[in-house]
Amino acid sequence: MLSARPAAVRGPKGYRLPGGVPVEADRTPLYRIEHLADARHLSADDRASLRQERSQPVLEKLKRCLLSTLVNEPPSSELAKATGYILNQWTALSQFVEDGRLNLDNNLCEQQLRDIALGARTTCSRARTMAPAEPLRSIA
Repeated sequence: MLSARPAAVRGPKGYRLPGGVPVEADRTPLYRIEHLADARHLSADDRASLRQERSQPVLEKLKRCLLSTLVNEPPSSELAKATGYILNQWTALSQFVEDGRLNLDNNLCEQQLRDIALGARTTCSRARTMAPAEPLRSIA
């Protein structure tokens, strides 16, 4: 869910979604529900039930806010484009409600990929600085 929030939707600090909801607070209830499920050590099925009971209304409210934003913003604005992107991905973004095995976000995966990418960039940089003085000859 976090990945669906491009910078344009995050907006400046203090920006509010339609209905007066601060952007920073729009997903806080979802994480509170996840912390509750973790604290209770719920099974995947029980976690899905909890999410359907408590997270689904939060997502519905967020979707209404996004639809309202999309209608009220000029179509060419960055906010409208970002909102449209989120709404186009809504089914995938809200899939975690139905399946208790899925995480709310993919932060862990993104952090691990970032580490791999930074490691690869560092390795490539070192390889360039340690290149041989003369070109390698092909073995024929």
